[in-house]
Amino acid sequence: MESAGVSKAVVVGLDPRDRETIDEVTAACGSRLAAFVDLAPAESNSAFVGEIVPRAAGLGETYVQCGSSQLPEDYLRPVLRIARSRKLPVMLHTGDFSYTAPAMMMGMIQEFSDVTFILAHMGSLAFVQDAIEVAVASSNTYLETSGMTSPAMLRRAVREVGADRILFGSDYPFWHPAVERARVENAGLDQTATRLIMGENVARLLEL
Repeated sequence: MESAGVSKAVVVGLDPRDRETIDEVTAACGSRLAAFVDLAPAESNSAFVGEIVPRAAGLGETYVQCGSSQLPEDYLRPVLRIARSRKLPVMLHTGDFSYTAPAMMMGMIQEFSDVTFILAHMGSLAFVQDAIEVAVASSNTYLETSGMTSPAMLRRAVREVGADRILFGSDYPFWHPAVERARVENAGLDQTATRLIMGENVARLLEL
């Protein structure tokens, strides 16, 4: 964060087992870090949810792993009900394989229209056009920039979705925040759009 000029950041886990580490680093860094908590659907009725979720700024980064026999909205419904009741945004991983295609998530995004969704990686390069189209159709959806390397697609997202629903992300340690920042700042956007993406949007969304 220091080397990239990042003053505040959101930390997420890739697995529910990362929670202890997230608790440690957010406690050590104080207000500089906000935490998202990965919550598996099977854990939605667990006793610890009442302890963990109230400390979270959001839920995720969630991998939709429903398989071909179950719709994403059915798989994630227990988690989305918690997000709705707690008024927490949900970050969904996108861009690897068919179950993480943004178009597959349209049903649950529309069913839970009162929940804010963040499509991590903007679908990456494989599904970036799908991610933009989902966000255009769903005003409760934000796009997160990490790992999506096309400046042309970022400009298209700003044009069609609006700069106020795009969030800067680094996905560190897989990508470096300085590299991801340079991609946004050199994408040919105006200063207002760049400021919104680089911090103003997430500060408003999470009340940082």
